[in-house]
Amino acid sequence: MIILKMRDYRSFYPKYYNCLMKKVLLVTRVSGFIPQHEMKHVRILQDMGYEVHYASDFNNVVYGKDNHRLDGTGVIRHQIDFVKSPFSRQVKKSYLQLVKLLMEEEFAIIHCHMPMSGVVGRLAAQKVYRQTGRHVPVLYTAHGLHFYTGAPLRNWLYYPVE
Repeated sequence: MIILKMRDYRSFYPKYYNCLMKKVLLVTRVSGFIPQHEMKHVRILQDMGYEVHYASDFNNVVYGKDNHRLDGTGVIRHQIDFVKSPFSRQVKKSYLQLVKLLMEEEFAIIHCHMPMSGVVGRLAAQKVYRQTGRHVPVLYTAHGLHFYTGAPLRNWLYYPVE
């Protein structure tokens, strides 16, 4: 008798794999954030039976020197071309890439970090809900505390969205 680990089902039963395991998506604008700050949480999620996916711009490594710290962790990576400026034309491209990912994979939870990836992640989840009726809770963790007395006016432009 052959005993398969949960992640082995993907290769044997790809059509039914989405029904077997819950998936969580972690979203950041820049690469390296998850291995730098969130690996303890990734391991907790994996121990709880979640398959962890990570959507980021892996061409923009800010934390660390490269993306090799994710090798061997079981985290599935998805390239999304995020940009920092909300006024860039590239925002639409990252939005459409994330919508496509959310349509292909059935995530149980989406956890966004950083302002732009948080906005794009929430909008993409809303689009998927409108198209499919599939509601996925989106968590957003604010980092950097952009809103404080004396903060530059441009920081406060994000406040209504946050």
